[in-house]
Amino acid sequence: MSKQNPVDQVLEELVGKYRKELGLFLLSIIVLGGFTLSILFSRTQQKQPVEVKETGKSLSAEVSVSPAKLSKILVDVSGAVNQAGVYELEEGSRVKSALDAAGGLSDQADLDFVAREINLAQELVDGQKVYIPAKEEVRAEVAGACQLGVIGGGNSSAAALSSGGAKSTAPVGGKININTASQDELESLSGIGAVKAAAVIAYRKEHGNFKTIEEIMKVSGIAEGIFAKIKDRIAVHGQ
Repeated sequence: MSKQNPVDQVLEELVGKYRKELGLFLLSIIVLGGFTLSILFSRTQQKQPVEVKETGKSLSAEVSVSPAKLSKILVDVSGAVNQAGVYELEEGSRVKSALDAAGGLSDQADLDFVAREINLAQELVDGQKVYIPAKEEVRAEVAGACQLGVIGGGNSSAAALSSGGAKSTAPVGGKININTASQDELESLSGIGAVKAAAVIAYRKEHGNFKTIEEIMKVSGIAEGIFAKIKDRIAVHGQ
């Protein structure tokens, strides 16, 4: 009988002594390996696209969201601008947007007048007219006002000089009918100078009579602040 190798003898003794522990260790490795493979397989399945088919055709759900429709307004831009015309703008647009749509101010525009009289931040309303006077127009209006002795706004007692002497151009204690008022009568209103008065008359000629006193705010340069000053002094019917 051959003699057993000492190393083999030692290993055999260790296996015999720790047989139970080795079995548990191997079992743990098998369980852990199976659990790891299960997780990897599950993740692989989740990444694969799922395609639902019906009668051999792929089904796909499409959700279309219609953008909210924004209201539009029409604004007439004329005078010393590069491209005068009627423009369609978004509701809530400002005077600056209308001027930009018209290509901006032309070289003939009176920039001092625009800076002083035009509120670029004023919100536009449908049917509003924005008129930018040229330098020559402003000079002519101011010169005419100087000859009459009424520059800028005034009050109900404002007077104009004529060849026959001084006379009142606005009714005392009454309201001014903005549909029939003359240049001088309009200038007698607080905040309405020569240029604004001319703009009111131009608007009236182009669009017809004002239907309400609030409609005067459609005239370029007449915003809520000026309207608040003159609303108790104007009318659209007989005085």
